[in-house]
Amino acid sequence: MSIRGRPAGGASSGRPVWPAPAGGPSAFRSVRREAEVGLAIRRSRFVAHVAPVDGVAEARAWLEAARALHPRATHHVPAFVAGFRGEERWCSDGGEPPGTAGRPVLEVLERQGVVQVAVLVARYFGGTKLGAAGLVRAYADACAAGLREAGLVTFRRGRRGRVVAPYATYGPLRAWLQGRGVRVLAEGFGVHVTLELWVPEDQVAALATEVADRSAGAARWEPGPWEYRAADAVG
Repeated sequence: MSIRGRPAGGASSGRPVWPAPAGGPSAFRSVRREAEVGLAIRRSRFVAHVAPVDGVAEARAWLEAARALHPRATHHVPAFVAGFRGEERWCSDGGEPPGTAGRPVLEVLERQGVVQVAVLVARYFGGTKLGAAGLVRAYADACAAGLREAGLVTFRRGRRGRVVAPYATYGPLRAWLQGRGVRVLAEGFGVHVTLELWVPEDQVAALATEVADRSAGAARWEPGPWEYRAADAVG
């Protein structure tokens, strides 16, 4: 996951697609993109960084990169929920009084039901003490603002693949596929038309037969890998 062009974990700054492992959930909630937001609270400044991450190792690498952006911050408060089912959860108070920083950030992630996400909140102390209750609110508010900026989204499982069809069946077949909720990712026009597709999980089992039936056997479905894609993504 990148931070201002700096690699951390080897992923890109946005994650519209996730490889779907065997045995993974049919859907999960995460954030759409890496984001940063700052809040001024009683003269202190809280800067929240949020990013989608692929597992614990990438979460820890990303958090180190985020921390390095704020060498003058008074406190660095990290948290993550890793795994498609949220199997790994961790937070730290970053030198703040116990229970006033890391846990409030992690609780925001848990309340939102997000997984595969990491957060770092950097605090620049402005000279006014907030007290325990004030710290809890400030760190929770910073995390929530970061999540809003990163965009909460549900990712659903489906299968990547392609349909190879003669030109005579292209128009009706394409319209029918889109009517079934299948996403056309790309098209190629050669001897035959090739439609690169992402097919929702509940459509996969019957697709090969239906494609053949609707083209009198002239078109074929070639399945590829399983992927998670944002439920509201187009293309």
